[in-house]
Amino acid sequence: MYRKIVILLTILLISGCQNQNQSLDNNAENSNQEVQSGIILSDATIEQSNNDGENFWRLKVGKVTYSEDNKNAIIEDITANLLQNGEIVLKISAENGEVLNDGEEINLMGEIIAFDTRNDMEVRGEKLNWKPEQNYFTLQENIEIIHEQIRLVTQEAEYNTATQVLQLNQEITANTSEPQLKILADALVWQVEQGIISTELPFTITRYEDEQVTDTLSASVAEMDLNNSILIVENNIEYQSLNPPLQGATSAMRWDYDQRIIETDKMIRLVEVDEDITMTANQGRIDLTENKVYLSRQIFGESVSNQGKLYADSVIWNLDDQNIDAQGNVVYQQVNPVVNFRGDRAQGRLQDNQVVVTGQGDNRVVTTIYP
Repeated sequence: MYRKIVILLTILLISGCQNQNQSLDNNAENSNQEVQSGIILSDATIEQSNNDGENFWRLKVGKVTYSEDNKNAIIEDITANLLQNGEIVLKISAENGEVLNDGEEINLMGEIIAFDTRNDMEVRGEKLNWKPEQNYFTLQENIEIIHEQIRLVTQEAEYNTATQVLQLNQEITANTSEPQLKILADALVWQVEQGIISTELPFTITRYEDEQVTDTLSASVAEMDLNNSILIVENNIEYQSLNPPLQGATSAMRWDYDQRIIETDKMIRLVEVDEDITMTANQGRIDLTENKVYLSRQIFGESVSNQGKLYADSVIWNLDDQNIDAQGNVVYQQVNPVVNFRGDRAQGRLQDNQVVVTGQGDNRVVTTIYP
């Protein structure tokens, strides 16, 4: 339980039957007195302390009007502070508001700015409901969150002032600058101190370079490490690179969105759009810094244009020249003419039927020709 609110007075305007020009003695005894019922105070400081006598929160207001029982108050021109071990950890400013139930709940309205001094996060909105003893506040309407790592816009947010965790809901747009990303989501949880953002609802991410789109990604579950530019995603993943023109689908993957490197140990399907080449594998690494794809475990590749097919244990696929280097239990099939090749290694371009299959040691190439 917290001690009762104490008012520090600098200028007092008393309503009701008292003259508004009447002033109280500004001595030490009056400066910490409990507020009498039904009065209006100007330039007042409202404080609440904890059981150890330490200030817990403080409001500086241009004007405060109390209810008859002194449990509620209307406040204007507000600067609020949340304190922790005597240090200010949260600063809030607002145009007007109300204090309810001896400070259990504080509602602020107008142009609201909240700033957390521990992590340099700034939050702006139009309506704020603050419950200091429960360590959280909620914001509604036209919310903007500004931080050096990310900027977010939404319509509903809740911030836990103890754990520094921000939950966002409804029509979320988030932007980062290095690298440049745009995120659209219906719900996000941001662990501000750790720099981790997560969601369990569908979202999309667009990556840019020089204002041009380079990659897009959508999925249902994600965890983003803002400090290391790493995104781990699961479920219903669809990925697309515009340059090179590559599409991918898998159930789980890790994306280094700064270096444009994707890694997965789940089945992945890739399509090179311009050449109409499809590759599937159970493990893969896509490095778009060097434009190469590294695949392993039960690989199947196909050229849709000429029905050339490739099976192998591992593949290195150069996306610049479309050359494929396949190794391990290689099978290459082509339709015109209908031929099967089996060997240890295959190199070439599937779409051109220009693939050379070779063997190693005693493992000769086996060729099967179908009449």
